Amino acid sequence: MSNNDLVHLASDGDAVLVVRNESCEDQIRLRVKTPLLRASSNVFDVMFGPKFAEGQSLNTDTPPEVLLEDDPASMKIICQVVHFQTSNLPRQLPACQVLKLAQTADKYGLIDVMSLAFDRWLVPSTDIKDLYMLMNAAALVKHEAGFQSVTRELLMVSNAPFVNEGRNFGLREEDLAKLGM
Repeated sequence: MSNNDLVHLASDGDAVLVVRNESCEDQIRLRVKTPLLRASSNVFDVMFGPKFAEGQSLNTDTPPEVLLEDDPASMKIICQVVHFQTSNLPRQLPACQVLKLAQTADKYGLIDVMSLAFDRWLVPSTDIKDLYMLMNAAALVKHEAGFQSVTRELLMVSNAPFVNEGRNFGLREEDLAKLGM
């Protein structure tokens, strides 16, 4: 997606989220309604509240741009859910994207909001690397059924210790700590 593309999740939105990853390689611009974001997340509630600059310049005529350093694809999916556009959600996601989505949802306190959406993506794989990523994602979003099915499959296909395998697949230390590893 080019830097000039604007995804209208709300044509009368009062802000444009400019979401780019840490390396600034990928970027997306999302026109959003901040009241929906605020109602969904304590983090967004504070960010777009009256005490921060982002909340003081909201305007539906000329919405201000708010820069977020996150995974653009994950934030688009989150905003689709928050804006009730679930029919546009992808049916399948690669395990690495499910993990990024879980990490982003966790960061913004959106686990409850995203819980039903994760039902479709926490599906066991036959690839051990994918299984570790899905296991981590399921644990982050507290998705018991997904965690159970993914770890059951992982136990069937793996003969290596979880912690060593997980670290080989780039799982974050803080996520492993949440899992007690």
